[in-house]
Amino acid sequence: MKPKTLLSLFVLTFVTTKPELSLAVVKFADERIEEEIQHIYDRYPLIKQQFNKLSSSKLTYVIRYGYVKKRYSAIFETDGHNLFLTFRQTKGYYSLQVCFAHEATHALQFERGEIGYCQNKDGDWIVVNIDLWYEAEAFKTSLEVAGTTDLGMKDLGIFKRKYETEGFKKPHYG
Repeated sequence: MKPKTLLSLFVLTFVTTKPELSLAVVKFADERIEEEIQHIYDRYPLIKQQFNKLSSSKLTYVIRYGYVKKRYSAIFETDGHNLFLTFRQTKGYYSLQVCFAHEATHALQFERGEIGYCQNKDGDWIVVNIDLWYEAEAFKTSLEVAGTTDLGMKDLGIFKRKYETEGFKKPHYG
C-alpha cells in the first residue's frame, strides 16, 4: 500500500446537545464524555480557550473514551479520515483536564502545521515531525490545569521541577 498524506477529514458522529459546546466541528462520541468535558470546560479557562480554538477549525475533532496504550493516559490520533482526542477510562492516570490540555495542544500543533500524520507500509497512521519541543509545550500547558494528584505522578512532576528551575524556551534552529 502506498503511503498517503492526510489531506481532508470528515466525520459523522453524535451531535452535541449542550448549547455552550454545540459547535459544528467538535463532536462527542457519547453523552458521558460530553458531560465530563462540559464540566472541565466550565471550570478551567484554558480548557475553554483550547476547545474554542478547535471549534473554529475547518477540521472535525471527535472527543471520545477508548483504547489507549498502557503507558499513556490519552492520545491525539487519526484513522486517516477522522481526528480523535481519545482518553483512557481507567483510574490511576492523569485527570481529564490534564489529558485534554495536553492532547488539545497537540491538536493545535497539527492545526498550525507543526506536526502531521502519514501512513506507514502496514497502513497504520503515525505522527510525524513531533519532537521533544512539542511534547514539552503540551506538558507545559498541562501544568496550568494540573491538580495535586496529577503533579504527584512521575512525568508531570519531573517536568514541573525542570520547568521551575530551567524555564521553557523553544530552541532556535538555523
